[in-house]
Amino acid sequence: MPISRLLYGFAAFVFTVASAHAQSDCSIVYGKDWAFAFSTPAGWSSLCRAERLVGVPVAFWPVGSTFADSAVVMYVNVSTKVEPSLPDFVRSSQSLFRQKAPNVVFVPLEPIEATPKLRALHFSASGDPGGNVERITYVEGPTAYFVIVLSARSPKALEQAQPAFRQLLQSFIPMAATVPAIADNFAARVAEAKQAASSSDGARFDAALLEACIPPGSTDPSNLGAFSLVAYVSRDGVPNDVQVDPRTKVSTCFAERFSRSHLPVPPTHKSANGYPVLVEIRVNP
Repeated sequence: MPISRLLYGFAAFVFTVASAHAQSDCSIVYGKDWAFAFSTPAGWSSLCRAERLVGVPVAFWPVGSTFADSAVVMYVNVSTKVEPSLPDFVRSSQSLFRQKAPNVVFVPLEPIEATPKLRALHFSASGDPGGNVERITYVEGPTAYFVIVLSARSPKALEQAQPAFRQLLQSFIPMAATVPAIADNFAARVAEAKQAASSSDGARFDAALLEACIPPGSTDPSNLGAFSLVAYVSRDGVPNDVQVDPRTKVSTCFAERFSRSHLPVPPTHKSANGYPVLVEIRVNP
């Protein structure tokens, strides 16, 4: 029997998500000029690039269920940064949603603990046509607004999923993306970063990166593995367009941590995207 969910921001009918397999390495999602990093909460599955299946960039549901049949799901939606402020975006977004669901009621909530780094506003919502109850967090990023939603079939299911929602918010990092996310030029970026690292300033800068991401002498099994990471670092030390090869649990974990790092001011470089960085990691037990 088909099940419908009214996703916040637009209507979407989900008939089956049988092909939506969980991605354990799903930790960063990119758009045209935006990106965000996150950690999938324990006990939950995630699917990145889920637009064609469920209409959103990333979706979450409890392990053992699917997005369509679960009593509770989470998802992240993204909106172009047109409105001048986060409150303006919230008002506009809620007004548009009421056009599809006139009976929906939004109630402002207090800030969620342990999310002080997010510029965010929190709401509860009820009364949509599907009978769902929701928690909605609106987040302002550098180039876009993000809408993070916990949606449940019942108040009990909503309450039980609150810890997972808090975990997702605590891990959420909005970012700007200045180059295409799924780049076909990984080899070219490796060569570019190697050339930059050949200078003495570049070598010292690159040496600091490993210490920022993996403590020297670490024997933690989660830090083991061999991979390459490329990124650009802005003039104020902020990484962007982080990509790894191969994509494994270890490499995507490193990429997520790397994306959160505030790095030393890099040497001047001619690239408009920032200072190109190559990190080649091989950590053995």
